[in-house]
Amino acid sequence: EPMRGDVVVFVVARNGDRIIPADRRPDLPRDDFVKRIVGLPGDRVEVRGQRLYVNGTPAELLETGELFSDPRGSQLELKLENLGGCVHAVLRDPRPGRRPLERTPFTVPEGRYFMMGDNRDYSNDSRRWGTVRFEELKGPAFILYWSWDVNGSFLQFLNPINWWTAEKRWDRVFRRVKCETPPEGQPGGDGQS
Repeated sequence: EPMRGDVVVFVVARNGDRIIPADRRPDLPRDDFVKRIVGLPGDRVEVRGQRLYVNGTPAELLETGELFSDPRGSQLELKLENLGGCVHAVLRDPRPGRRPLERTPFTVPEGRYFMMGDNRDYSNDSRRWGTVRFEELKGPAFILYWSWDVNGSFLQFLNPINWWTAEKRWDRVFRRVKCETPPEGQPGGDGQS
């Protein structure tokens, strides 16, 4: 069974750059997406003030003091989010006036899942296009098999020149996709690493 915090591969429909749940537009071409499950069937999901709430409880954010530079040169804060015992990194844009992708309280329908990307302020996810049916889930993502740094749109990945010239992020290749154990003394933590 899919669990909150799992990173999964699932199918969506595409209409140009627009993403639509696959079951809502079976006539459109399909594409695979990879996101984190943050809402299970029946969960009430909300994003308010750069924080995820599930069933009225805010997901705990732990400060790391680290910054991440995105391809545009923006400095994003790297934080750890504890989502029911699944600790994982998330990126936040700390710039004043930056309005995050907020989501008013939403109850996830039965048989569906609410997906979010870990780059929370810039992710194309369920906050924009809705929930995903269980039938569209292909399975868990468990390993990064390739990682490169390409500026631009998705179409840049299709350009064979980028396959040779883009900077490869070798330190990420073949890393496992998994949750970490909460630190000792933190909610959900049992003190074991």
